[in-house]
Amino acid sequence: MKKAAFLLLLAVSGFAAAQPENPFAGSTWQGRVSYRDSYNRQRTDTYELVLVANGTCIITVQSRQDAQDLFQEADGLWSYDGSFFRLECDFPGGEIKHLPFINWASLYQFDAMQNRFTLLVKPWPDASFSVKTAFIRVDD
Repeated sequence: MKKAAFLLLLAVSGFAAAQPENPFAGSTWQGRVSYRDSYNRQRTDTYELVLVANGTCIITVQSRQDAQDLFQEADGLWSYDGSFFRLECDFPGGEIKHLPFINWASLYQFDAMQNRFTLLVKPWPDASFSVKTAFIRVDD
């Protein structure tokens, strides 16, 4: 009986040790979403995601529109479940009118070093298309 209990304990502790570390948490990521807006103008929004291990984040967005740089920042929530990455936040009173909130849910793919991942994101909430976007780790 003691031997069976020991083997069970060993198997459970080995399983717990084999769980992957959260590759997103505690890092800052930057990415650019380039697209054509509903007026067929080329746009690029730059995102910085500061992802905290407890599932909270700070999201900063910069968008250049009509020769003017616009910025907005908000606290949000993020998660991943091994397949999907989710990110959501609201920008109440934000300067970037086409982006009042973010509600992304996408399969993700990391590079071999886990310093870069890609998502499919909508450039604005009611866009009829998604853009493949790479986010690069910018902290050490």
